[in-house]
Amino acid sequence: MQGRSGPFWDGVEGRAPIPPAAATLGFEFIDADVEAGTIEVAFAATEAFTNPAGNVLGAFLAAMLFDTIGPPCWRRWSPTSSSRPSSSM
Repeated sequence: MQGRSGPFWDGVEGRAPIPPAAATLGFEFIDADVEAGTIEVAFAATEAFTNPAGNVLGAFLAAMLFDTIGPPCWRRWSPTSSSRPSSSM
């Protein structure tokens, strides 16, 4: 991943801190295929994320999903991308 820059890559490669919300979620970057627009990440849910039954609350899962799909979407539809979503979306 050498040579990549921008907020996401700077955080992943240690040039900048990752966002506080991602750190709270235990975000761990595993791999990405920029050309395919795919990413593999992991999260470390703590007991603080659970309900009385011991299950991770859905809001935390949604935040994890947001931090998973955000980088590929940002890459795909960034201001420098030649592929933009239609205005009818």
